[in-house]
Amino acid sequence: MIGVGAPTSLAIDLANKFDITLVGFVKRDSFNIYTNNKKVKVD
Repeated sequence: MIGVGAPTSLAIDLANKFDITLVGFVKRDSFNIYTNNKKVKVD
C-alpha cells in the first residue's frame, strides 16, 4: 500500500499483521518503507 503522507500507527500495525508492504511520503525520487521492506526491490 502506498501513500503520499505518513501512515498512522494503526496502519503500520495492520500492515505488519497482514504482511502488507506499507510505503509513505512517496515523491518522484524518494519514499519511506514502513513495513516488509524485503519485498521492495529498488534499482
